[in-house]
Amino acid sequence: MKFAQLPSWWLSTKETWEAPPRHTLAELHWRDHRAAGICALLILIMLATRLNEVVRAARKAGKPDVDTVAVTWTELQQATGHARATVGKGIMLLESWGVIKVKKVGRANHYQLVRVHEPGYWCALPTEFPEKNGDAVSRFRDLPSTQLGLNALKLYVVLLARRSTQYNTTSLSFNGIIRWTGIRREDIRKAWGFLDGQQLATVSTARDSRHNKLGDDDQSQRYALIGLTKGYTKEDLDLAALEKKTDEVLYRAGLPVPAPPRNGNKQNHDAEVASYAKHL
Repeated sequence: MKFAQLPSWWLSTKETWEAPPRHTLAELHWRDHRAAGICALLILIMLATRLNEVVRAARKAGKPDVDTVAVTWTELQQATGHARATVGKGIMLLESWGVIKVKKVGRANHYQLVRVHEPGYWCALPTEFPEKNGDAVSRFRDLPSTQLGLNALKLYVVLLARRSTQYNTTSLSFNGIIRWTGIRREDIRKAWGFLDGQQLATVSTARDSRHNKLGDDDQSQRYALIGLTKGYTKEDLDLAALEKKTDEVLYRAGLPVPAPPRNGNKQNHDAEVASYAKHL
């Protein structure tokens, strides 16, 4: 699986005796920032993807990693689909969060992704499946320039940032989503509907030791990120859809394969497995 390093440290601040922890995305409101909030998150995703290409090339040439990438305003406008003024506001938002620093070099701006290579300060951003024809944000092309669009992007970024590297899924309750993103409870399902529909993320039914610890008190959902979570890649989707090897897909993903019904009706069992695999 290919992924870029997306800075995630800026999403929250630690709690101190003077103040409770702050969550940046929860302060990113549609009423205050409108499309600039959407544009800011799209720009960050694009910059992380472009920087990943630069770093890979540098490593192949035996050069040290860099944290800065050159991108023109025209490229930013084309990638995000937003006007120049909105792109400018998006960049200002990213600068105010401290996640990027901008330096003018000739006709292009050089964007530094702050602390992008420091362990614990970044999260994995899938690049192999979400991007298309070199377009890092192609799967967000149908993102509406509304509060729904902003909510969907905020939710996606938090699911990436909160993904457990041990379990390879994100465990979040609705209360956790509200705390991290500020999305109203009644709007969470709408935001999730976009991510699920665009095959950016899906619900994982696999159980893990977190369930054993919390039992019935565990109110969180397990979210799998397409392109990051094992068994949830483009190849797995194609394998399930085209070759119909659904049992193999489920087994390789570590997911439970539905048992045949007691009456031994294999046809119904195969249909149940095929239906289940569509969610991969």
